[in-house]
Amino acid sequence: MKRILLLGTIVLLGFTSCKKENQQPEKNTVTYKVEGTNLNVTVAPKMPRYYTLVNDKWEYSVDIYSGTTAYLEVKLSDLSGPQTVKASISINGKVVEEINEHIDFNESKSITYKMP
Repeated sequence: MKRILLLGTIVLLGFTSCKKENQQPEKNTVTYKVEGTNLNVTVAPKMPRYYTLVNDKWEYSVDIYSGTTAYLEVKLSDLSGPQTVKASISINGKVVEEINEHIDFNESKSITYKMP
């Protein structure tokens, strides 16, 4: 009787572990927002990384999966002067990381968020 119970427990545990392995990773939406004048912006995840020049306000969204890191970097372009920059990373509409700082020449600011 003990052998049957032990064997049944092992089989049950084996099925539950297989079920967990076959589950799809949870998909979320990451949104990057930047406010500033003539900023070079780099975002990831996206291969290759996505670069753009922001002239006032900019927003970009992409799907992101568990275990992926969202990355946002802002840097002054050659066309702009020192300024206060606002930038954020949001996951499903909730801000998880943000920048609200003054940036000088040859300076960049970056933020990251790793999805659990």
